[in-house]
Amino acid sequence: MLTDVLDNRSLGLCTFYPSGEFKEQSLTYLLDDDIGLAHLNPKYLGNQLDPIGVSIMVDSRDSDGNKYLLVDEVCGGFALGRIKPSVWVPMVHEGHIKIAQNLNAKGIIYNVSVMEETAKMVNRFLEKKYDKQLTSMYLSKAHGRKALDRFYNNSQEDGKNDYIYVEAFRNNRAGFPLEGNVSGLIFPINEN
Repeated sequence: MLTDVLDNRSLGLCTFYPSGEFKEQSLTYLLDDDIGLAHLNPKYLGNQLDPIGVSIMVDSRDSDGNKYLLVDEVCGGFALGRIKPSVWVPMVHEGHIKIAQNLNAKGIIYNVSVMEETAKMVNRFLEKKYDKQLTSMYLSKAHGRKALDRFYNNSQEDGKNDYIYVEAFRNNRAGFPLEGNVSGLIFPINEN
């Protein structure tokens, strides 16, 4: 749904419309079957409000073929920043657990190679609350290339990987930015 890629001002992410610097990347979120978006929609007096945050997730496999839910980043704008993390982060984590269970995933890995401040805060909160240690593991998108080829361009003149829309794979220099070692916090599903 096209409204899923709106609004970079309330979601706090440059890969969303109407004015995000890399807004075209959000179209690949809609085109790629391995990418999922979970919007954080608060309710007020029984009415659902516009999203104030979003989780970007990837259906992934480890080197043994085990399924993992990669939470690439959880982002939010000013409105989400006004709510205590202890209020909303556990609810978002519970939502991720349910999604991972629906996927029959072995676990969840929260990518820590993020640039956005809300995403960094979520990782710090989860690391402390659940006493998790940083781990690295090889992951790849479950179905490889599913979106438009131009979004996988890894050889731009300025050396930037402007079309890599998954933060966890951004530092991969193998020419295929949809797999590589991911540093993160791992939550096995049977331990949650």
